[in-house]
Amino acid sequence: VQFCLQASTTLCSQARGAGEDKKVGQWLQTSLFIGALGCLPVMAIFWNIHYMVGLTMADVDTVNFSKDFSRMMMWSIPPQFAYVALTSFFATIDVVMPATFCTCITVICNVVFNYVFIYGYDSNNNTIIPALGFVGSPLATVTSSFLHLAMFVTYCVFIKGYHKKYWPGWKKEAIQTSTVRTFMALGLPIGLSSVVDWASGAVAGSFSGWCGFEIAAAQNVLNGLFAITYSTVSGFSTATQIRLARYLGEGKPDSAKRILKIG
Repeated sequence: VQFCLQASTTLCSQARGAGEDKKVGQWLQTSLFIGALGCLPVMAIFWNIHYMVGLTMADVDTVNFSKDFSRMMMWSIPPQFAYVALTSFFATIDVVMPATFCTCITVICNVVFNYVFIYGYDSNNNTIIPALGFVGSPLATVTSSFLHLAMFVTYCVFIKGYHKKYWPGWKKEAIQTSTVRTFMALGLPIGLSSVVDWASGAVAGSFSGWCGFEIAAAQNVLNGLFAITYSTVSGFSTATQIRLARYLGEGKPDSAKRILKIG
């Protein structure tokens, strides 16, 4: 779902290149709508994910931990999808650095939230925030996700108003069947391609449970390291995608070829 939403990057860039500024904001609305719908099945999977963990792991404590973790973590899905839709939109209108700064701040806050929520916070022998233990970790991520979105929207929308030139107001056309079909014609292949990319790691990670929870944990750490390197490279591909689509929208195929070579 998350990679499907990034189809708005291409559609917004083409609209901007063609001089249809208000169409850019309309594609954002379509992306937000699809993200809202996509939350439902993803959150349902998170709610029941301990059953999947139980297929390859007999350790009762680990299965219960996964249940507690995922049922809290599922509340981070709506702000994450909204953030993806918004950052894709703002990147096409050359607003990039606020997302970087908001992410850096959120990472720091997430460390603080993890410590405070897991171990609690006392002042003068008075408990200000009770220690929540294990569930404090996913709660910290949920809190960070909402803070991340709130900071980004507050700065880009309410303070700077970067969106105003491209925002047509809320339009029914953005969620019409024809508009959603056009979006999904591009977004669905992108999403399915991502599924293929990550499926092998997901399957390997699942079956590593048969080797014990230590091996499963190690596999998860390795997947995290892979995600970091993957994200670094995908940033260049996103920048290429934005510029290439904009040049095509402007009717400049030679410039599109040049930016493709650079990417």
